[in-house]
Amino acid sequence: NPESFLVARVDRNTRRKDYASTWKALLPIMHDREDVIAHFHCQSSDDGYELAHLFSRHPSVANRFYLPGSANNTLSWSREDLAILYNAADVFVSTSWGEGFGLTIAEAASCGTPIIAQGVSSIPEVVGDGGILIKPKETITVPSGQDQWLPNVDAFTAAIDYLYTAEKART
Repeated sequence: NPESFLVARVDRNTRRKDYASTWKALLPIMHDREDVIAHFHCQSSDDGYELAHLFSRHPSVANRFYLPGSANNTLSWSREDLAILYNAADVFVSTSWGEGFGLTIAEAASCGTPIIAQGVSSIPEVVGDGGILIKPKETITVPSGQDQWLPNVDAFTAAIDYLYTAEKART
């Protein structure tokens, strides 16, 4: 719907990609604004993380979170179809704990979609001037010894809200 404000996220549904924080950042905005919708382009259940459990916790907005259905991962969609999704999005959000490169962030940037992501690992290089970089809430060391960064959900909410209200900042 061209009258909606579409928030897109494209990634594998794993702990490090942290769709739960993206969902949590969107909740206050979705409760306040009925025209905000989200497309999470991933499998509903992957690597032990089930998005339907999250959606069901807030039934009043659950119907505005979309998953790709049977074409449930980036390999199922053509590059052209993914480009349509990126171009239709008003904003691309990634609450990933860190990226080696950040391919989906680069894909969103190449389509000119404004990005909100953490300012950690390789992400600032990929985002460049094409978005808002959020300072992480804290650093954790995972069992494999890598440092990863937990997102500041409130800062993500504020950035999404800013881009919602400041249309000129999205261009």
